[in-house]
Amino acid sequence: MSRFNRLLERFFYHPEEEGTEGLEASLGPETLGAAGVTESADYYLGFVLESQSYAVPIYEVREIVRARILTEVPGGPKDVIGILNLRGEILPVYNVKPRLRLSAVTPQLAGPTADLNTIPKPARILVVHGRNCDCGIFVDKVIGVIRLRRSEIESPSSGFDNERDCVLGSVRLDDSVVMLLNVNLVVE
Repeated sequence: MSRFNRLLERFFYHPEEEGTEGLEASLGPETLGAAGVTESADYYLGFVLESQSYAVPIYEVREIVRARILTEVPGGPKDVIGILNLRGEILPVYNVKPRLRLSAVTPQLAGPTADLNTIPKPARILVVHGRNCDCGIFVDKVIGVIRLRRSEIESPSSGFDNERDCVLGSVRLDDSVVMLLNVNLVVE
């Protein structure tokens, strides 16, 4: 097993593990009752957009790549930053911040004004499985894998208006709120 696979395995809970001390960090001490152990959990990949935390189901994420200069799409949709050539596969890369009403500014990653120095160093492109094809989502920073039980997820409030359809719910982790997104709807 490669070093990467060994590190990745440490993120995931395996039912055959002894004790529950590892569960407390990912689920919180109040969730370790008998009912909590039998309730299944789902994995999400957490990331940051404009200093707010979001997450998508981990099975929707194909890979994470460093932000890089993209190829410009003249006359393309306004939410497409550019296209990414990933090992010969051409993928559109989306800026989802305007859809979530975070920022209307598009990162300068494509065209003659492209400059990697204008984006945060931890910025990444999440390659996700879209409805029709795989695509990229530009994020400011990847937080990591989050394990959540369905009972921890609160349904979206009525204050989301237009972006409500792409929000699956929210969850409170420590002192912050993480919004769970529907990948297929956030890149429409």
